[in-house]
Amino acid sequence: MANAIYDKELSEILTRLWNVDDNRCTPGLDYKLNLQGFVTATKGNLRDKASQNLFLHFNEDRIFNKPTIKAFISLLDNYAINVSEAETETDLERGEVDNFLSTIVATRVMKETHKYLNSRNMVGASEDDFKKLLFDIWFKMYKRSSTDKNVNSCGFEHVFVGEMRSNEIIGFHNWLQIYLQEKVGNLDYMGFFRRGTTDKSEPTPHFLTHQFRWRGELKPIVSTMIGRSPEFEMAMYTIAHLCLSAAGKREVHVHLDEYDVMLVVARHGHFGIGTAYLVPSTE
Repeated sequence: MANAIYDKELSEILTRLWNVDDNRCTPGLDYKLNLQGFVTATKGNLRDKASQNLFLHFNEDRIFNKPTIKAFISLLDNYAINVSEAETETDLERGEVDNFLSTIVATRVMKETHKYLNSRNMVGASEDDFKKLLFDIWFKMYKRSSTDKNVNSCGFEHVFVGEMRSNEIIGFHNWLQIYLQEKVGNLDYMGFFRRGTTDKSEPTPHFLTHQFRWRGELKPIVSTMIGRSPEFEMAMYTIAHLCLSAAGKREVHVHLDEYDVMLVVARHGHFGIGTAYLVPSTE
């Protein structure tokens, strides 16, 4: 990304959010990673370069008691993993979504996000306006493919939970979901391609490009942000989604604090998010 042109305005607002992410987790104290082997191939005769779990240590008492993470975890079992299955939503699940949105909009990350988007005339000034915006972007159900018979997906499910289409894993970029699926034996971490860091001596990278198997199927390459709160990731991709859509683009290079990343956000339909992920710098 040495020759990339970085968006100054987005870099400034996203770095501001990075610095006020009160529910972020601390490497070494809250969690430790065990990166193990380096992988280079995404197809063919792949070798598992990691005999142990990715997470060497994970302090559930500290992490799962953070209010936004607690509300986030309650959402993860609300979805049918395979897109061949229609999604249904119970009153309890709708209440869990509303509780999650109410919890995250009270954070400094989301207050700054609301303020910024309102200044760009992208959302109204009220909290209800902002919650509706987040719901419509992330939780409004849609058909993932125009050929699908049923409503079967949403932005939140794709990005944070993960989905299956036939034998292919799609989405699945969240570090907390990776930990939880690894814990119950559904996910086999296979090694990493690169650690997104500006400092090779940094013991725990904030960004990781890696490979895993989930429920027996291969995710050949995926980038994950490690240690950040759900509201930070959602805020970052929401801002990128709205700004990129307005410019007719789907990717942007930003400086995120001391890190250089490319954000990729694809719109689904008129307003929703189809996918969202980051690509860390290899420098």
